[in-house]
Amino acid sequence: MLTAHVTRGRRPDGAGGHAAGGGAGAEPLRACGAPDLRALYEVTALLAKIQLRFSGIECPSDSDALTVLLDAIRQDTSLVPTARTDRLDAEALARLVLQAWLDTLPGETR
Repeated sequence: MLTAHVTRGRRPDGAGGHAAGGGAGAEPLRACGAPDLRALYEVTALLAKIQLRFSGIECPSDSDALTVLLDAIRQDTSLVPTARTDRLDAEALARLVLQAWLDTLPGETR
């Protein structure tokens, strides 16, 4: 099984956030199984921000980026606040954002 270690709460420069590495306080990150709920939300928001940036829209806030993207694709935005704490909502939100990305690709690559 593939594993990596993630040190939560610290970057190499001491500024906070996540950093890859080992050492004390490292947690295993498994290649299979359910992703961490917070990580799923953050990756979903990052994909939303990338899509918005291609449209010329900057949204530094995760929740703002998700809300703006869902509004743009005419989807219900009620998943955004609950996706932080509810796995089913987080997965549904991730599917919507991923589908919005896939919809930009040529038909035969989807």
